[in-house]
Amino acid sequence: ISDEHLLYGSSPLASTMSPTRSQLISGDDNYYNPQDGSSPTSLLHNNPSTEDDDKSVLKQRFYIPMLTRILTAILAISLIGVVFGVLPYFAVEAGKKGHMNQTLYWIAGCFVLITVPISVLGIVQHLVNWYMPQVQKFVVRILFMVPIFSIQSWFSLFFHSASPYLTAIRELYEAFVLSSFVYYIIELCGGEDQLANKLRMKDPKLGQHNCL
Repeated sequence: ISDEHLLYGSSPLASTMSPTRSQLISGDDNYYNPQDGSSPTSLLHNNPSTEDDDKSVLKQRFYIPMLTRILTAILAISLIGVVFGVLPYFAVEAGKKGHMNQTLYWIAGCFVLITVPISVLGIVQHLVNWYMPQVQKFVVRILFMVPIFSIQSWFSLFFHSASPYLTAIRELYEAFVLSSFVYYIIELCGGEDQLANKLRMKDPKLGQHNCL
């Protein structure tokens, strides 16, 4: 049986080895385990051989410019204004004119503009914190299901003639997500080889139910 970790695929002995400074600065994934409560930054600060130049490199790497924060705040305020101001106004005006289809379209647009940024934020957070690529790649595929489904449903309310084609794209991606979810569970169990070894070791009687 392999002595590799079920989730991270590394030997327990490898976790006791102290990483080098270059590996800490470069963010080598083999020396980082999120479940240990550690991070490349904390490992670097705990290493007595670090110097001031290493700290400056980390600051440059993890520093978020103030301009980015300001732009993010502006985009967030604009999005809130559109969701709770502009779109409801168009929905009410379309309802007054008796255009119920447009009313439904604008109301659905409010929820789409709320759903898509939240799901995209989760996807970006996974891509930025890409510490477990063998698992996170399946999570990202599953998270993409939210914006794709919401945008497809929104467009189908307005573009009725293109609705069958949009539905076909949604169904194809749904099948892709289902297969990704299966591989995600397998990866959480240690991968195909590790899972097969675990299943071989189990007692065959565990699958028998005498009550049935």
